[in-house]
Amino acid sequence: MEMVTALLNDHPKKSLQKDRVTLFAQNGTELYILNAVYTDGYKQHMKGDKRKPFAKQDEFLRIHKYGPYLIHEEKDMEYFTKVALAVVLRASEEEAGRN
Repeated sequence: MEMVTALLNDHPKKSLQKDRVTLFAQNGTELYILNAVYTDGYKQHMKGDKRKPFAKQDEFLRIHKYGPYLIHEEKDMEYFTKVALAVVLRASEEEAGRN
């Protein structure tokens, strides 16, 4: 649900790039990093474009899942926090470049 909401949000500062959404997710003691890549065709389909009632095969959302990173494992948390910090710093740089 959050992934679709994020990619349908037209505000340019809400994602790293126009065609990518990155989310951090938790399932119990497991953390995940989700990177979704989509096309304009998929976005139009999700918005209910009547001219495109079906998405073509090359217009599907591709989600890359990294994890699980276990919250009780020190090495997992060290790695996860480094990746999370890198994503946030990259997003900050890209946002600063838009202004």
